[in-house]
Amino acid sequence: EASALDRHCKLQIGLLDAIKGGKKRMTLVPGQDVFVTVPPGVEDGQIIRLKGMGEKGRGKTMGDALVEISVKHHPWFVRVGNDIHVELPVTVQEAVLGAQVEVPTIDGPVSVRVPKGANAGVRLRLKGKGVIDRKNGTRGDQHLVIRIVLPENASEFEGMVKLWAPGNHYDVRES
Repeated sequence: EASALDRHCKLQIGLLDAIKGGKKRMTLVPGQDVFVTVPPGVEDGQIIRLKGMGEKGRGKTMGDALVEISVKHHPWFVRVGNDIHVELPVTVQEAVLGAQVEVPTIDGPVSVRVPKGANAGVRLRLKGKGVIDRKNGTRGDQHLVIRIVLPENASEFEGMVKLWAPGNHYDVRES
């Protein structure tokens, strides 16, 4: 329960820090730095209570510091519950022919097989590569969504497509 002596503050941390946990230094008031123990798997908006770190009341009464966690956006990883979602850019060759590619995970890079003929939007799942559930210790998954990236200088590629296209029409928007 909140008290009038409680001090409310925010602590912004990176997504990987939120997932892995650890100690973070923050300033409660000018001149008063504290270390906040961030539990592994903490979520955006979660409150961490620091007992006795609030405002001073009468006598020895002290309020608590209520630290709201704010998780920064990550350039690759998106957390959805205990799962991690990542867009996986692949070349045309990798999508058509299949390939072994290196993929970032929250634990470091792993090698993944892109299946032959993989279309944009195809989902691959890396079981157990997500966030550890704080309640039961199980791990979420990492989901990869394939995004095909055309080459920047595509003049040769355009020529190949122009030769291939006339006899190979297919409708991708038919209902």
